[in-house]
Amino acid sequence: MDASLRHILVSKDKTLKLVDHYHAFTQKDPYPVKFLRQLEELGLLYQFLDHVLQLDEKLFSQWKKAMPNYFHNI
Repeated sequence: MDASLRHILVSKDKTLKLVDHYHAFTQKDPYPVKFLRQLEELGLLYQFLDHVLQLDEKLFSQWKKAMPNYFHNI
């Protein structure tokens, strides 16, 4: 699933909600390329990837192998 940041809402209790998610599930790309690109534009990519690494090292490694251009500073 790949979603634009503007379609992801965080509630007060820190749960995530995905709105207008039709294209997030119909896209063929198995990696969150759009999501990571937008985080990079906001200067938040490496902070987010650090959280991914802490929570799921296997997923982090898969993303790093599949999308190396987002991991050049890690």
